[in-house]
Amino acid sequence: MNCSQHLQSKIGNTGLKVSSIGFGAAPLGQVYGGVSEQDAIAAVHEAFRLGINFFDTSPYYGGTLLEKVLGKALKALGVARNEYIVSTKCGRYKEGFDFSAERVSRSIDESLERLQLDYVDILQCHDIKFGSLHQIVNETLPTLIKLKQAGKIRFIGFVAIPESNGIGVISASLLSMGLFTEAGPPEWHPASSQLKVEETIAAAVELATAGMDEETIAEITDILKPVKNQTLASGI
Repeated sequence: MNCSQHLQSKIGNTGLKVSSIGFGAAPLGQVYGGVSEQDAIAAVHEAFRLGINFFDTSPYYGGTLLEKVLGKALKALGVARNEYIVSTKCGRYKEGFDFSAERVSRSIDESLERLQLDYVDILQCHDIKFGSLHQIVNETLPTLIKLKQAGKIRFIGFVAIPESNGIGVISASLLSMGLFTEAGPPEWHPASSQLKVEETIAAAVELATAGMDEETIAEITDILKPVKNQTLASGI
């Protein structure tokens, strides 16, 4: 299936057309457990084949490992750059928060190198509620605008701003961490007990595989087996 054939939505006023289900790539950085590079790349390719063209990443996830693996996977797709949308973040890192102009500028250069890209479609300030809003408005935002003018990013975003402030919202974790997989989510998952009951999970799995032949289901199950019970698996 080509991405253009998949049900797509527009992100706010950007004009970007993305698949209705995005690929939250944190598990590629082994955030939720070990995943081999081979399996991670295979999962990205299977997602793309099924029509998913939006990949969300961050240098914070997996201590930059995620961006390196995703970069390899995207390059190996062998398709035109405009066939997929990549969103990454800045300001939050393994060592802590830093929204300074110098760090943000260096951050995007590092991300582009790891992702093996000339630009990212979206750069978001990561969890700005933990930073200084004065710095973000007067230092970070002007830096992001310069990066956009330089062609390194296409659009600017912020994580953790409510919709009431006129900011578009992307539901990042509706299916996160295995909520709708056969294994179910971890015990500490914030979903209600009603959502986590076995009947709901079983129904979701049945719905997700409806209309697929047994060979296709077996193929998908085999590819996702190493990352079962994670955002990656449930996102597909």
